[in-house]
Amino acid sequence: MKSKLIARIMHAHHLDASSLRVALYCYQFFSVMAIAIVGSSMYLNLHSDLSLSSSLAIKIIGAYMSISYTIELLAGYLNNRFLSQRYALVLATILQMVGCYFLSLGSMHLFYIGASFALLGGGLSITTYNIICNKLAITQCQRKSIFIKNILMLSIAIFVGEFFIGLFQHDTNYNHLY
Repeated sequence: MKSKLIARIMHAHHLDASSLRVALYCYQFFSVMAIAIVGSSMYLNLHSDLSLSSSLAIKIIGAYMSISYTIELLAGYLNNRFLSQRYALVLATILQMVGCYFLSLGSMHLFYIGASFALLGGGLSITTYNIICNKLAITQCQRKSIFIKNILMLSIAIFVGEFFIGLFQHDTNYNHLY
């Protein structure tokens, strides 16, 4: 049975389930691409642009990656208890945009703030997206289909994000990338 949120969104915007899924896939594509760009270019940005030592840059990346998994667990709890999925998607988008803005400024202090916002937005967006997609599926066959399309979209988004990182690595100007 579809949730009230999905029914309200579909009715308010005159959408059917397939067009809502397409909109969610597009949202996920750009969100995951931003996560891939931030995560993969972090070492190069820290070491090259911000002139940190290699060992310190690796420690920062290790902390970032370990916290990213914890954020998704926390985001799932907050999403189920305190936030509606609609507000969670809007909040996640705003957090990612603010994070990328701070990362683009090129200061070490703003780098920490930007990475924090991007991390929070990415964890919240992935968790919320998965919750909404599970609510769209009525049968087990639909859940499997949505899961396969979800993994496909994740893979394509990560590939495109890594491609853009490769283009900007040649110039080593990561501020324009964010």
